[in-house]
Amino acid sequence: MAVKWNISGPGATVLGIDLHAFRLVESEGLAAARLAEELDVTVVYRLGSATRVTAGVSHVWGRAGLAAIGRATGRRTFTYLMTAISF
Repeated sequence: MAVKWNISGPGATVLGIDLHAFRLVESEGLAAARLAEELDVTVVYRLGSATRVTAGVSHVWGRAGLAAIGRATGRRTFTYLMTAISF
């Protein structure tokens, strides 16, 4: 499941706020079907019709279902910067 908000800023700038919830349809014997939640905050700047730059920060809350499949749980925060060019 995802909930997304986009707010247009000055010029070609867009602020995005996304909330994601990761779940298994069936727990298949795991202690929980709840894997993680993630909050993303991004700023997208369009440099032209074919190029955009995105900067963001994400915060992930790992849950019991994630630990049950052998992945790290707990809180993680990371940042990123990417460029997309369309042809």
